[in-house]
Amino acid sequence: MHPSSDDTTLDEAQPVIPKSLHRARTYLVLGICSVMMLAMLFTDLKPALLLKDTTANGGDMGAHVWWPKYLHDHVFSTLRLSGWTPDWYAGFPVGHFYFPVAAIIIGILDILLPYNVAFKLVTVLGPVLMMYAAAYLARGLRMRWPAPAFAAMAALFYLYFTGNDALVDAGGNVIEQSTFRITGGNLASVLAGEFSFAIALAMSMFFLGALSRALDERRRYWMPMVLLAVTVLGHVIVAIFVSLCALVIVVARGPIRNFRPAVTIGVGAFLLSSIWTLPLVADIGYTTDMGWGRVREYGRHLLPYRPGQTIIIVALVFCALLAAMRQRRRSTVELFVLLTILGFAFVTFPDSQLWNARILPFWWLILLMVAAAGAAEVVRWVWALGVQLGERFSGRDDEPLERSPVAGAATAWGSNGTVSQTSGPPAQSRAHPVDWVRFGAVGVVVVICMGILTAYLIGIPKIAERGPDAFAKETFIDDWATWNYSGYEDKGTPCNKSENASEVSRCKPGQDTKTGLTSQEFFRIMEDMGTLEPGRALWEPSGDINNYGTTLALELLPYFTDGRIGSMEGLYFESSGTVPYHFQMVSELAQSPSNPVRDLTYGTLADNFDRGVEHLHMLGVRYLMLQSPEAMAKADVDPDLTVVLDIPDLDGKAPDGWRVYEVSDTTLVAPLEFQPVVVTGVSAHGWRDPASEWFMDDSQLDRFIAADGPSEWERVDADAYASAPRVPLPDNTVTDVVQGREDISFKVSNPGVPVLVRTSYFPNWKVSGADGPYRAGPNLMVVVPTSNEVSLSYGRTIEDYLGYLGTLLGLVLLVYLVRAGRRGPIPFIDGGRHGTFVAPPKPKDGTDAVSHPDAGTADTDLTDGSQWSAEGQAVGAPPVDGPLSAQAVVDEDRARSGVPTTDLAQSGEAASEQTAPEETAPEETAPDAESGTDGLLSDQQAADEQQRGDDSGESRPRAESSTDDSADTAGNTEPTPEGNAADATASGEALADADPSSEDAPAQVDTSDAERGVDAPGSADDAADGDRG
Repeated sequence: MHPSSDDTTLDEAQPVIPKSLHRARTYLVLGICSVMMLAMLFTDLKPALLLKDTTANGGDMGAHVWWPKYLHDHVFSTLRLSGWTPDWYAGFPVGHFYFPVAAIIIGILDILLPYNVAFKLVTVLGPVLMMYAAAYLARGLRMRWPAPAFAAMAALFYLYFTGNDALVDAGGNVIEQSTFRITGGNLASVLAGEFSFAIALAMSMFFLGALSRALDERRRYWMPMVLLAVTVLGHVIVAIFVSLCALVIVVARGPIRNFRPAVTIGVGAFLLSSIWTLPLVADIGYTTDMGWGRVREYGRHLLPYRPGQTIIIVALVFCALLAAMRQRRRSTVELFVLLTILGFAFVTFPDSQLWNARILPFWWLILLMVAAAGAAEVVRWVWALGVQLGERFSGRDDEPLERSPVAGAATAWGSNGTVSQTSGPPAQSRAHPVDWVRFGAVGVVVVICMGILTAYLIGIPKIAERGPDAFAKETFIDDWATWNYSGYEDKGTPCNKSENASEVSRCKPGQDTKTGLTSQEFFRIMEDMGTLEPGRALWEPSGDINNYGTTLALELLPYFTDGRIGSMEGLYFESSGTVPYHFQMVSELAQSPSNPVRDLTYGTLADNFDRGVEHLHMLGVRYLMLQSPEAMAKADVDPDLTVVLDIPDLDGKAPDGWRVYEVSDTTLVAPLEFQPVVVTGVSAHGWRDPASEWFMDDSQLDRFIAADGPSEWERVDADAYASAPRVPLPDNTVTDVVQGREDISFKVSNPGVPVLVRTSYFPNWKVSGADGPYRAGPNLMVVVPTSNEVSLSYGRTIEDYLGYLGTLLGLVLLVYLVRAGRRGPIPFIDGGRHGTFVAPPKPKDGTDAVSHPDAGTADTDLTDGSQWSAEGQAVGAPPVDGPLSAQAVVDEDRARSGVPTTDLAQSGEAASEQTAPEETAPEETAPDAESGTDGLLSDQQAADEQQRGDDSGESRPRAESSTDDSADTAGNTEPTPEGNAADATASGEALADADPSSEDAPAQVDTSDAERGVDAPGSADDAADGDRG
């Protein structure tokens, strides 16, 4: 005995809508995304400043400008995505551990645009794409209309999120919200410098949408493969998140059926990105662990919104979950599973190199996507309630429903929201006025919601804070954008020509009267430093440096001096193994050091300045730039420091001028006094602790520790190097030292005696004329010359060559998938060459129909491998065993509603014989379309219809589905009138041309092989392709 129709959800139906209505929805979503994007762009992101040729500053962004320029000028020509640079940290592997996508796009745009403009435009690329990506993901997951529009709004809310500024501590003080402004994805994080994260996040949503559609439609596998590769190259943390999401999506759609497509996509993406990912994975041990501390205020971070926002979001999430339980919304279930996993990971993630707060952007975004699904459900429920009330009070019957273009006859709804339909697909391919009314009403609601949200996020905060002239002033986001995009060239106010002006601000003879004084001071520093002999500079940090544009402004010394003066401090902390020792050295030389690396021993200016100078010698730092009186007082009396520049204060603001000292004896290559000691049992990743301990031990700095070396070098445990005997080395003279960007050469007088190379170690360094290089403390190199002439070069490792090979193979696979996918099923993915690939015919009236985004397979897993024939029959569907077949559900519900049923078994058999002659007769007929009420009539209306049928005395035969005979699978019911049969046959032809790209289109597959999952990709000319959104 089969269960009642109430046990079968709406999502098992297969309705279609006309292509014109599908296109209208697509254009509405695109219009909503565009309106919100333009409002954000023109209100807060300052297009005029984006197009102004100035150097972006602010937060990390003010230092990010260096990397794309370096990649374009010095790395692209070597056909690599990474290389070596001496500009920061005494040299480091630039691009080896940092994500290249944004830099590549900037480099390409730099061909057509000024570099500064290209850089700024790419920094806003992630936010610009975010709303489109969210809508595409919603469609790919087949979330019910109008969920894609609400998903775009959720993305806008996410972009403007900066934390709950109404949250206060016990003392009434506002709790610091900086965590929410640096974790990635939102506008605040972008302006802080996390624009690569935002681009990767947008690409990840495009990938997940494309993956869902590829698995459902069984085609275009190359698209998610490319998008996943771009995501990996965009940001590794986002790639980790998106891999988890992809796993959930694959499992939800059937892991066995989708195993081969999923593996192909994943392997292909890894191959495409392997030119960068393989070297990264191989050398990950040479990165710096900053020791990020876990975020432990779980509730405040998981729901960090204002009270009103929290109530709305939680209520919408509840509505989404309610609909998911009642109507089997697969997309909502997928999102909720992800939400659960991410929340659990955030709470339980241990202290590690990956900061647990990095999980939060994904949690927030998925939470808002679930809320968007809930908002769509609310709109649909309200529409259904309105239809029900309108028909009840007007006394109308169900005639409008019978005329619906997506239903061949009347449609009834079960007590749990299930659908009862006529047998067979829809009879028309053009939209009925009822559909357009529904679309218009829902569209108006969506547009109103968009307007309210946009005003709330962008306009109302300005008005509330600054009154009627709010838009003439600036708030948090647009103020930060103005600061960033005005550039280093527009800081401070110009000099004052008035005789009454102060001595500092009064214009001097020949002084620039247009550029701000702060900008003049900054570029004066760069120009004066550029007049010195080449070398590395260490500058004293201070919050006052932010007046130049960012506290990292002096990291651009190599940028503005064309590499003549390097900066010991740079941006990408994790990318260099020298970072911990640099900050230990700064702690000994600066009045206000930042000390950002956790679990290290730091010094102080008062107690350790002399050791700091010794560290300058060791690391080859030629210039020391100081701005605090305390540090200058120490330096002025040190015999190893000589003043070479005094740069005056020009703007009357701190820093009050700079004093530059030259450090004696800082040659790049130097002889050693004692033989190094090899510390054993230390991995590449574990090197930091013994090296930092040795680095801060004054008594041991004359003898270096090493990670490896010749067999005659003393070997001790990491904690016993101090007790090892000192072995003096013979005299050796180093001459003719020449440094290039990726090479170093010199001569020695005594081959066989090791020498120190004061450049950061990395495995890609190769040496000629010597043994080594060996990693020495803290993160330098030691070589043992075997001839008088020695040269080192930064080369390629086996991982680099394997990366090239992998990317080449990935490109071959990409070309194959593109070409093979155009011809039909791909054998090694779709299960062999023995299936029948059937293209659905075009409708006889010359129009195109597309799958209805309001129902059908929207949120269910069609893994039965069925394919729809021209008559609407399921070809090759497995026999029904237990649950009702789709046709039986249709006939049973129609019988309960008093509507005659249609037996399409014969037409289904005919279609089966025409399209797949080797298959057996179909076991199920194609489910039918939903009603013009958008599938949302309530339980009460279903009861009303039942009562009307009872009052008229019509019989209610219940259809029983049989698994013994395919002709009986549709249910043995009353014969269908001739007119209805004709309509049903025409409807089958319309369904056969359904656009499989629609959110709720059936997964059209042929299952001649038990393992196959091959789709029928639309009509012969695939006319619907142009409207995929």
